[in-house]
Amino acid sequence: MINLVEGWTGNIDYQLKADGIAVNLNGLTVSIVARKQDGAAITLTGTLTITDEPTGKVRFAPGATDILAASSPCQVRFKVTDGFSKVTYFPSGGAEQWNIRK
Repeated sequence: MINLVEGWTGNIDYQLKADGIAVNLNGLTVSIVARKQDGAAITLTGTLTITDEPTGKVRFAPGATDILAASSPCQVRFKVTDGFSKVTYFPSGGAEQWNIRK
């Protein structure tokens, strides 16, 4: 869980792990998936980049309207796709929760 303030546009960094071990993201595509508490999808306009492939580090740079208190708390996962259309999500258990305050 992380706490953010509405309008936040600073970078948000994560490290993707499976069973406590960093996931090597070499050759993989990563995107961010966000949902409101009721399950409705949140369309994000920011960018997600892989900052260190071997150690599974990614960075989300939110757009100006991505971090809104009206969406709080929102559930976030990272969708990882390989070249064969196989998909995995991180975390695979409970989603990361973002609490957004005005």
